[in-house]
Amino acid sequence: MNQYLVYLAVISMFVSLANFLMYDSERMRASRLCMGIIVIAATMVPLTSVLKDTFDVNFEETEIYVEDSELAESVAEKAFIVGIKKTLSEKFSLSESGIEIEVAGFEIESMRAERIYVKLSGENAFADTRSIREYVEKNKFGECVVEVDFE
Repeated sequence: MNQYLVYLAVISMFVSLANFLMYDSERMRASRLCMGIIVIAATMVPLTSVLKDTFDVNFEETEIYVEDSELAESVAEKAFIVGIKKTLSEKFSLSESGIEIEVAGFEIESMRAERIYVKLSGENAFADTRSIREYVEKNKFGECVVEVDFE
């Protein structure tokens, strides 16, 4: 830490000396901006190594441990369903309340389902079902079946 403070003092001294020697009233703003950038860069370079040493974490070797695999799969499946619902509502300008989605054969590793059942109701019943089916299958979410409920 003492070396870092000495380093900052030396950098500040050199920047002040350079500012004094390059004094030009017409270019004063530009020279101060350049010197400020130099000071900030010189301050950040040692800080990165200090922070890296302080928080010595290797993310490549970190293992993800899930105690309850059924819970993890359940949460992933719900997130998958919500994601498809939001995607369809944004892509086709549908209301989310009129979209019901069920999945069969969900695989958490690939985030896919064997079959996705999309049920459109209310004002969404008049949407283009073929385009919705093709969109879901084109994005490789799984095989899609679209049903319409006019009630």
